[in-house]
Amino acid sequence: IAQCLVGSEMCKETDILLELYNQIQESLLSQHSFKDYLLQNVKNYIKWNQAYHLTVAGLANYFGYHPKYLSSLFHKETGMTLKQYLINETMEYAKVELYNTNRSILSIALSLGFCDGHAFSYAFKHHTGMTPTQYRNSHHPIFRNSD
Repeated sequence: IAQCLVGSEMCKETDILLELYNQIQESLLSQHSFKDYLLQNVKNYIKWNQAYHLTVAGLANYFGYHPKYLSSLFHKETGMTLKQYLINETMEYAKVELYNTNRSILSIALSLGFCDGHAFSYAFKHHTGMTPTQYRNSHHPIFRNSD
């Protein structure tokens, strides 16, 4: 600042550098905010559409991005792949359905996009450590529905 007072040429260079610095900072903040905004929108969309079979390609198409870009951005920002996040949310939804409803396991499986009850049971057991029937029975000892 003292040099700025001595020569007006130095003052102009400092002003230019400060302006460039501020523009870069604003750009970084706006990019960061946009990524946060996009990822929050993706998470919200998944949350509000858990009952439907969601895919990375379907999400990317909905938000207007290439699947690899959206998945890469999601992984970079959250540390989890978008596919894994979808699986986690699907299994959480399945737990709620098993806990709160008398819907058959096959009905839940088909509504979540699984081709049959066995594929769903395998994925559910892999995720939770127990079969859907075991989960339902352990959380509701009263007989609800058997598949």
